Amino acid sequence: MSSYGNDSYARFGYSASYYDDATELPESAIHIILVESVNDPPALTHASTAIHMRENLVAEIDLTSLVVDVDSEQLIFQLVTLPGVGSLYTADGDMIADTRVPLTPEIASKLVYVPPANLAGTPLASFGFQAIDEEGMTSPEGTVAFFVSGDYAAMFGGHGLVRVSE
Repeated sequence: MSSYGNDSYARFGYSASYYDDATELPESAIHIILVESVNDPPALTHASTAIHMRENLVAEIDLTSLVVDVDSEQLIFQLVTLPGVGSLYTADGDMIADTRVPLTPEIASKLVYVPPANLAGTPLASFGFQAIDEEGMTSPEGTVAFFVSGDYAAMFGGHGLVRVSE
């Protein structure tokens, strides 16, 4: 530990020689510069993410893959808006109906969007989210949009939904 404290990220020094106009003799000085660490906010990999899906199927979303943070080990995710059409669920099947509930990385990495049966649109719905690091720095708002196409109603008899996994 240096005498500069634990908060120093880095330090370096340099010496410089210059001439004093009055004496015309070289003078020397040593300068020490302390560099403090700075918390960078989380960053989005893309401001908007499009998910293309077929009608009457569900989509799985991993919000953790849409954000990077070079100096945080644990991010919390916050929904800013909910889909206007359809519903968003956790992998455990709990519907997300409130934007004020923080999502852990474990939950945010396994979200499920369920569009209404027999409905298509480009985009059909979207939701907004932000990531928050340990020090409260937030990412810009990201958007996930769902582009639902096709006519799968006949294939499933117009009843229920099918979950597709990789």
